[in-house]
Amino acid sequence: MLLSEQKISPFIKMILVGYSGRGKSTAIAALGVPAPGFEPYQLRVLDADGKDGKFAEVVLRMLASRVKDGSLTEKQAEEAKRNYDICSMREATGVVELSEQGIRRPAIGVVGTPTAWKVALRQLKEWDKSGWTNRHILVGDSFTYITKAIAKYTQALANKTNQELTGRDYLAPQQVIQDFLTIFTDLPCHAILTGHHEPLDIYLKSDRVLTTDKGVTEPQEDLVESTMALISLGSKGRVHIPCQFNHMLVVALEGSNNRRIFTEPKDGIMPKTPFYGLAEKSYSIRDGLPKYFMLGN
Repeated sequence: MLLSEQKISPFIKMILVGYSGRGKSTAIAALGVPAPGFEPYQLRVLDADGKDGKFAEVVLRMLASRVKDGSLTEKQAEEAKRNYDICSMREATGVVELSEQGIRRPAIGVVGTPTAWKVALRQLKEWDKSGWTNRHILVGDSFTYITKAIAKYTQALANKTNQELTGRDYLAPQQVIQDFLTIFTDLPCHAILTGHHEPLDIYLKSDRVLTTDKGVTEPQEDLVESTMALISLGSKGRVHIPCQFNHMLVVALEGSNNRRIFTEPKDGIMPKTPFYGLAEKSYSIRDGLPKYFMLGN
């Protein structure tokens, strides 16, 4: 297609990354609240971080604080609650018995059959039936725990519930994760995926080989880069996850306790944004994302 025929996508597809407790959920919750010059969005949230509704608690506390400081009336707060459709997806976890080489031992694991990913799929199907618009935001909070739910789901299909993932066990969940990311970024709506990050060493195979004491020849690898990457299942492909998203912002501390949303490098993460020359270097978690989304209008 010729560039003259190409249209800019009306949708923001964002990764919001940061350490736990930095305010990712709080920042997203603000997108459902009316403000001067800002029309709130309808948020459809896959909440994998808390069994009893962590995201819902964040929203309720945020609305209560807005009423207390006078920025919202009680009526506005009640109306704003309609802007959040939250699906809590979390496994029932407890003490289970595992059998390894004929030996039974107690362990913490999924009680019964894993259901979290099935719940998420059913909810996505229901949302799809009612349709998507440019006033909807699909939220995945967080990718860290959504990937764990996917892993448990694929383990159950292989009759390996609560067993440790080894070797080929990674292939099936990694494919499902890739499919999820594709759906997440292709739906005709805005989307925000939260995630946590950690250091990742990247190795490349070299021409050198090592022969072990048992006569086995093994290829050697060289460390070529150490970077910060989104936590996912395994290490393969983690640095490529942001490729499907056109925005990646970082929630981090400025100083000792000022939590902000950054469009510039922070905590080892290199953000990206197509709003060059428009976006500020950082935003408050209180109203930063509404201001950022308004740049796309």
